[in-house]
Amino acid sequence: MKKGIVLISGIIVLLGCSNIASVNNNKDTPLQEVFVNTSKTDKIVDTSLIDFLKNPANCNMRLSHGALQGTNHSKDSTGYLGFADFYDCAETYRIIFLYKDIGQRATLGYDSLSKIFFSKQQKNNGFIDFKGFAFIFPQKDPDMLGENKDNIDYPINVRAYQRTGQTTWLFMAQIKAKSFEELSSFEFRTIYGLAH
Repeated sequence: MKKGIVLISGIIVLLGCSNIASVNNNKDTPLQEVFVNTSKTDKIVDTSLIDFLKNPANCNMRLSHGALQGTNHSKDSTGYLGFADFYDCAETYRIIFLYKDIGQRATLGYDSLSKIFFSKQQKNNGFIDFKGFAFIFPQKDPDMLGENKDNIDYPINVRAYQRTGQTTWLFMAQIKAKSFEELSSFEFRTIYGLAH
């Protein structure tokens, strides 16, 4: 019975992917998007093969770790994350890193997980032990703002990508976020595969 379910699931996945097309990469413009959309039912796929970790626009980057704020979800779901924010460039963005071993993530705790995240090995290997999710939206470097100033002016358009290999990022979804809570909810839904 399980073989029949797996076979049917595999066929459905193959049918769902049958309309994905390929487009040549344009490296002249950093973060340029190349989308394929042949009909309203096709999935929009980013084929630009931009590696956000290589920082093609030469943005200022800040690494941090902690929890996703602005959601009503548990610490086990929102915590133990790594963040890379890229400021001072034409298109600013954030990468959220989710440790691939979900079961071990909470067991490790913040201290051990931060040692893994900030290690030279992870940086040199593109944070390969983490799933990566990039969110492109306008944001200002908080260090350049005065106290009590928000670094994001809402509403904002947000595009989300998931790393699907070492350097390939797949377009996932986009929204117009009207508040910090909407942005956080979209980030949460994206990293757990709920945003579609």
